Amino acid sequence: MLAGCLLQTVILTLYVLRANWNKEAFLAEERVRTYGTTPLPQNESTENGIITENQERIS
Repeated sequence: MLAGCLLQTVILTLYVLRANWNKEAFLAEERVRTYGTTPLPQNESTENGIITENQERIS
């Protein structure tokens, strides 16, 4: 049982280290745009696509 846990940990660690997270984020955003029920807000004043509730106070 301990060997199985260790093997899963090693495999997960290798997957996390080798993943291209920028590509994964891009693909996730495409899926949200394709299958989402409401479109994502487009706001030119936000940096890096982060939208906060208190945007006018932060700016």
